[in-house]
Amino acid sequence: FTTSSIFFTSIPLEAMSVGTPVVASQVTSIPEIVGNAGLLFNPYNINDIASALNTALYNEPVRRVLIQNGEQRLGQFVWKNTANQLLQILNTR
Repeated sequence: FTTSSIFFTSIPLEAMSVGTPVVASQVTSIPEIVGNAGLLFNPYNINDIASALNTALYNEPVRRVLIQNGEQRLGQFVWKNTANQLLQILNTR
C-alpha cells in the first residue's frame, strides 16, 4: 500500500483480516494502523518498496510473524470499542 496522502484507511486491516502480510507506506497514519503487523517502507524509495515486498513474499518466518501479528492487531479495531471510546469522550464534555 504505497499512499502518501491518506489520513486513515482500512485497507491494511482488510488485508490482515484475510491472513495477508501487510506491506505499507511509512507515512501518514499508516504506521499507527499497521503497528507491528506489517513491513513499512519509504514510498519515495523504489528500492525500499522492493525490499519490503521481497521480504513479505519470500521470507517465510517473517510472513508467519506478520500474519500472526495481523490477527492480533485486528482485535484493536473493533467497532464496539470505537463506539465506547467515543461515548467516553462525549460524556466528559
